[in-house]
Amino acid sequence: MRGRRTLTRIVFVAIGLLLIAGRASAETCRVEANGLAFGQYDVFRSSPTDSTSTLAFECTSGGRPISIALERNWWEIYRVLQSGSQWMYYNIYLDASRTQVWGDGSLGSQLYYNSNPPKKKEVTVPMYGRIPAAQDVGLGQYSDNITVVVNF
Repeated sequence: MRGRRTLTRIVFVAIGLLLIAGRASAETCRVEANGLAFGQYDVFRSSPTDSTSTLAFECTSGGRPISIALERNWWEIYRVLQSGSQWMYYNIYLDASRTQVWGDGSLGSQLYYNSNPPKKKEVTVPMYGRIPAAQDVGLGQYSDNITVVVNF
């Protein structure tokens, strides 16, 4: 009988920041994001690999609605982690149960929305990441960059 081999993959998602569309005044929003670090991915594991992180914003004006979009791949709702020519699917969600895909509002994805953010006070928004199980990928350090778009 052959032994089971465990292969691991190191996965990290960097969140790129794009700041932002403001009104014609001097209103601004500052955005910071921590990358999702999934750690090692086991191709033999039967459950998904999850991770959590945060995105924080602070706006100079308060009381105006704000929405935050994570730009998506143009061809589908799933995001793609790459290591050279190897790739695997993952996604980022707004909720801990990982049912609301955080995206740009297209293809069933949702935007983060805050109808009344505080003035000059940092708001922290959780990000929930998931890599589906049973993806047959090679060893490597997988990563992705995402552009964050804030509208206020």
